[in-house]
Amino acid sequence: MSVRACQNKAGFCFWQHIRAHGSFAARLAGVMLLGLMWHFQALAQVVEARVASVKGSAVRLQQQRSYTLAKGDTLIPGDEIDTRRGGRVVIELSDGSMVTVQPGSRVLFRDYRAATSWRDLLQILSGRIRVKIHHYGGRPNPYRVNSPTASILVRGTEFGVAVEPSGETRVVVYEGLVEVESLSDPNRRALVSPGRGVLVRFNEDLRFFTPGPGNEIGERSSSGNFTNPRYSNPTTNQSGPGGDIRKFVASDYERYINSLVEPGESPPFMRFNAFPDSHFDSLENPAYATEFNSFEGRLLFIPSFSPRGRHSTDGLVASSVFGASPLEPSDSGLLSQTTVFAPWRRGRAVFGASAAVSASRLQALSTTSVTGPATPFFPAGVPGVRSSASDTNIDSLMTSMTAARRLGEEGRTSLGLGLDYVRGRGTLRGSTELSNSAGVRAEERLDALSHVHRVRLRLGMTHTFHGGHKLGVFFRQGIASAWDRDQARTFNGLALTLDSVRYEGQSSEIGMRLRGPLTRQLFYGVESSWLQVRLHEHIRRSAIVEATERERIGRAAVSFGLGYMPNRRTVLSTDVAVGVSRVAEKHYEDATGNLIIDENIASRFFSAHFGIQTDVWRKLFASASLYGIHQARRTDLQLFPDRFGRQQTEFGFFIPNGRVRNNRLENFADFGLGWRFTPNLLGTYVLSLDQQPGQGLTTPRHVFLLRYTFRPPEK
Repeated sequence: MSVRACQNKAGFCFWQHIRAHGSFAARLAGVMLLGLMWHFQALAQVVEARVASVKGSAVRLQQQRSYTLAKGDTLIPGDEIDTRRGGRVVIELSDGSMVTVQPGSRVLFRDYRAATSWRDLLQILSGRIRVKIHHYGGRPNPYRVNSPTASILVRGTEFGVAVEPSGETRVVVYEGLVEVESLSDPNRRALVSPGRGVLVRFNEDLRFFTPGPGNEIGERSSSGNFTNPRYSNPTTNQSGPGGDIRKFVASDYERYINSLVEPGESPPFMRFNAFPDSHFDSLENPAYATEFNSFEGRLLFIPSFSPRGRHSTDGLVASSVFGASPLEPSDSGLLSQTTVFAPWRRGRAVFGASAAVSASRLQALSTTSVTGPATPFFPAGVPGVRSSASDTNIDSLMTSMTAARRLGEEGRTSLGLGLDYVRGRGTLRGSTELSNSAGVRAEERLDALSHVHRVRLRLGMTHTFHGGHKLGVFFRQGIASAWDRDQARTFNGLALTLDSVRYEGQSSEIGMRLRGPLTRQLFYGVESSWLQVRLHEHIRRSAIVEATERERIGRAAVSFGLGYMPNRRTVLSTDVAVGVSRVAEKHYEDATGNLIIDENIASRFFSAHFGIQTDVWRKLFASASLYGIHQARRTDLQLFPDRFGRQQTEFGFFIPNGRVRNNRLENFADFGLGWRFTPNLLGTYVLSLDQQPGQGLTTPRHVFLLRYTFRPPEK
């Protein structure tokens, strides 16, 4: 018979004897004596911790001495386990519980032997652990696990903990329930259920998140890269800490930054190749500036607006955002550009300058019905309504200096040098709201600010052949930097962690253009270009670990155009273009340097354009332009687990690895009426339409153009 059984049997026999023969006082004394026996029995049942296995190199620090940890070693309170050399240690407790210390961790064992209501099991100084606490004797087995920012109370469960050097703590529960308490404010506490996680930061509210499928803190899922379909569709992601508001309200804002910092991901609009425009041509290739034989300047003033912007209600009534009054969707913009060219020394040299100021504002609102995954607020499968609204303001200033010179006796060859500077600023105010028929509501708000700077050097050469054929070659080298920071972000009124991205990139582009007449009425133009971009992004988002993205973009395009003038009043133009692009993105985790995202995008495009302009009556003219572009895109995505075991994209989404193919056809149409006030001044109104895939015609856009060309009076 075991000692414990003997103790229990002795206590039972003693109690039976007191009940049969003792007085009341004897019975009372017996109860007290039996209680003392049970107390000493509990003290005798001391929990022991023993090393079950060691993989790699692990060290035990004990009383300022270090020892190599080995299987079978017994641990005592005060021992520190250090696995920063790559070791992995499994520790078994005599009550059946188990602790797994992952590589790169420091864990201090506390007084887990104490038989109080809560045993202090260990203190996680940094790194990752997995803990499994068994029920003891069929009763709860209370333990406490601490980190620099959190206290984790368990009674019999399985969970993982990851602690950053800053003290930030993530807890993921696999079985049972875990109570997590913030050490900076004990009133901030939460009961975490299986399949859920909580993030604890100093002096911040607790933030819930849903870990990825198969994700174990610091471990790779045994099923490899399997992705649960429940999380595979980013469109089902919810408002709130588990989602990303930028995916719903920041598309135009993000495109503005990308157009300057990482050009080349989108196909270019290639139209009117056969007809020259010395002002625009000189901004691309500075050698074209020698086409100005006398002082000339031009002023463009282009306001535009779309009265309803982007507004999709999906058959539902839009809710109010940004205060008591509803946002009215709208889209407006203004571009003002001035170019000036001045010849010097009888036209052998030309100096030019250009300045352009643009401002645009987009207010968008969409309301759609959704059925999303489970969140702390919405059960799985319950239908709801998502309303997303955004207010984007973008301002930019571009200045350019140009110098060109003719070479040779006939001046058929020209060389040019140009320098551009672009400064941009963008603000975003967004809100996304999720509600259901039960009246449950979750809302996330975002205010963000961005700055962009780009400097670009332009080199160019032109040569005019006999017969009026002209070849131009250019090279452009640019460097760009930008940052995008959240100014404020809240979820149901509670402050959230702010995201930020810092960009550093450089681009190189080389291109050529050949134009000339085929007959007196028929003209041609051929263009080709090659663009290469290298970009580094330093990403800090609450949904993922801090990471650095290294991106390479390559794009090649060729276009051919014909222009035909049947008479002096009518001009016809047609163009076709083809191109390919490749984008390679690799994300590396800052803390470990490990690759976490590897994405490759290959696309090709084909475009066709037809335009006509003709005089209608005296100074009135009309124009029409039709443009279509087809793009085929192939994306190869591979996600790798970070040090927390999560596999997700930059925005915190869980998307299956593999290859995805998309085909996109977009059509654009412009219809205009213009009036020539004087030979140097004209005005045009353009009605612009476009058709997006699956959306039909979008809201028309109204564009007004006022162009004034100033020259010295002819002598």
